[in-house]
Parts: sequence; C-alpha cells; structure tokens
Amino acid sequence: MKRIFITFMLALLPLWLPAQSLPVRGGGETLPFRGGESFKYKLHYQWGIINSDVAYATISVDSTVYAGQKAFSARIFGQSSKFYDTFFKVREDFRSTFTPALVPLHFYRDTREGNWACKNDVKYNWAAGTVESRVENSAQEPFTKTLPIQPGTCDITSMVYMMRDVDVARLTVGQRYIGTMMLDNETFTMAMTYKGIETFKDKALGVVEVLRFAVRLNAGETFDTKEDLIFLFTNDANRIPVRFEAPFKFGAVSGRLISCEGLKYPVEYGRKK
Repeated sequence: MKRIFITFMLALLPLWLPAQSLPVRGGGETLPFRGGESFKYKLHYQWGIINSDVAYATISVDSTVYAGQKAFSARIFGQSSKFYDTFFKVREDFRSTFTPALVPLHFYRDTREGNWACKNDVKYNWAAGTVESRVENSAQEPFTKTLPIQPGTCDITSMVYMMRDVDVARLTVGQRYIGTMMLDNETFTMAMTYKGIETFKDKALGVVEVLRFAVRLNAGETFDTKEDLIFLFTNDANRIPVRFEAPFKFGAVSGRLISCEGLKYPVEYGRKK
C-alpha cells in the first residue's frame, strides 16, 4: 500500500502542460472554486489478494493572505482507514499557496507511511526563475536543492486547481499535450490526451456529464508506464474531479467522490437515466 496517496495525487494532477500549452482561462472571476470548498474521496486498492476500499482523501481550499497579497491556501489530506491502520498506517498532507491568477507561491508536504516519513518545503522565486526545495526523509540527511522553473511549473496541490480552470472550448478531442510537475527533487513528464465528453453515473452526484482525459507519464518507479491513467471531471462551472483510475507496477488504485461542500456554483446533478 506504500505510495497509494502519491499515486492518488499524481493521478489527479496531470493537466498543467507548458510545452504545448493546455489552454487555461487564467484565474480571476472565472475560477471554478472559492474559499471554503471541499471534496471527499474513497480510495480503492487492488494488489494481490487485496481488492477493497482502503483509504480516504480530502481536497479543500480557503482564502488567505500570503506576503501581503490575497491568495488561496489549498490542502490535500489522505489517511488509511482504521482497519488498514493496523497493518500499515498512512498519513499524507499536501499544502499549497497560490495567487488568484493560479501562480504557486509555496508548497509543503508531510508524509508518513508506516515507518517511513518525508517532509518537503518548496519556496517559489519567480523573479529568479527557481524554486528552493528542502527535503527531509527517513532514508537520508536533510538537503536543500535549487531547481529551475518555467511558466506553468506547479506542485501537486496547486495543479489540481489549475487543471480545473482549463478552457474546454479550446480543447481538441484526440490532441496530446506534454508537460511536467515537480515533487521533492524530481520532475514527472506527462502526456495527456483529451478524450471528449461522456455521461457518467456517480454515486455522490447522480448522472453527470464529464470530461475524460487519458494520461501517460514517466514515473517509472511507481506507475505502469505502458498504461494510461484515466480522469473524469464534471463538464460544468464547478469542474469537480469525480473519479480516477491509476495502474501502477504492483496493482491499481482508483478514487471516487463521496461528498462535496461549499461549491461556488449551483449544481444540476442527479438526473436519472
């Protein structure tokens, strides 16, 4: 079950792609979220004899002030269920601060998986075109690394909110986009293909119209790089991530939405078909 939440976060976050730019609206009044919004997910794991729901995750965002400017503070928090805590206790805490224009300012990670722990503190310096990333984990002494960044460079948490701001009207079905995302001192390359609009029956929302994306990435130590990751987002003003499916080398993990609160826009879900 190790890295199940890393899989979950990376699965949700593949869409900020500066090489062949994925069209985004750029924040402002068109943002599909507001402070006080939160989602809850149930995570299902398949590995050997294990084929069950093993964990929960929440994604939330609040308004804040950072270095004297208005900003958003977003959090992704995951934990194994009480039953699986007995065998392998997992806690994942990812926090990001970014501007209303979706420019990342700060990222913090605190991970505990069984006896393994990792902390990562990232400070963005857009004027210098770099990030300063401090990593501390159970396997080595703490170290700080300075990495170059370019417009669109993101961390896990800020990327969730960037991808929800995609301008769907400018997407092309079958088009592939290439991009990267940083975590600790690593960079993940992603190739995302927009598959179009379809109807999906969600337990939390009812029958919804969703946008489907398929993503291939190069995270060779974790994922099955020969299989696509699948992601579904509501095709509405809220852009809710409702489901993902992520194959990796020793099994597969999927996440499904079970509740949402504080949505910015009214919903018209629940139509029966």
